[in-house]
Amino acid sequence: MVANGYHFKHAEELTRLALHHLRKEDDPNGLNYDKSEELFGTSTKLKFNVFKIHEASILKRAKELESQQLKLTGMQSKQAKNLDENNQKKALRDRIKAHLVHKGSYVNFINQPLGDTGRVAKDLILTEEGRAVVERYLSDQEAKAKNN
Repeated sequence: MVANGYHFKHAEELTRLALHHLRKEDDPNGLNYDKSEELFGTSTKLKFNVFKIHEASILKRAKELESQQLKLTGMQSKQAKNLDENNQKKALRDRIKAHLVHKGSYVNFINQPLGDTGRVAKDLILTEEGRAVVERYLSDQEAKAKNN
């Protein structure tokens, strides 16, 4: 409102009246809510102008925020990381299933120790390093199958 020519103190009073941002001790009976025109001589037209100015400032700020690239919160970045990791795990499990023909073969494969790690495949799938081990093993197996 000050940017639109109102004196700061007048703008503050009009804003409080128009938006009813009064402290309880300023208006304990809520008189300003219903009778602000009678008590303070503020016209409805003046209040409407106050609302229009506030609306314009809110919409301007919203447009500014909309154009900004907002940084992800910690929770959002963790969720994105978990989603990406889960997609990697699913892709690897799908690759294992595609490599093996029968469901029983898949169950046997994920429950057997893989390579020299001493860990079973289903545990290896849970870590990035373990997925790399499983990927190498599958690539080696596919290369052997092509050579035969």
